[in-house]
Amino acid sequence: MCRYNDLVSNNYGTVGYCPQCFNVRIRFGNTALAVAHADFVALKSNAQVYLRANEMVADRDEKSIQLLTVSRSIALIYSYNELKRLVVLLNTAYERLKTDLVYIATQG
Repeated sequence: MCRYNDLVSNNYGTVGYCPQCFNVRIRFGNTALAVAHADFVALKSNAQVYLRANEMVADRDEKSIQLLTVSRSIALIYSYNELKRLVVLLNTAYERLKTDLVYIATQG
């Protein structure tokens, strides 16, 4: 069973990881996902791409952006503003995770 260490937490969500298996848990709004490290990196990258692709959206509070999950059969629906907050959360967590993984690798 995973025991997650929080990497980043704010008013919108939390991202943590399991130091034994490196799975990442993402809690954002009313969504909770547990994904493998590689899938976390892919989700972070996809969120950035979708954010850039929707910069010109007229109503930034309308939930109109579909972000596919790893399963590809489930899409998360966000407004531009929500997606922007998610991207900040994921990017911050990614940077902290890189630092933690380097530390773990040097201790082994």
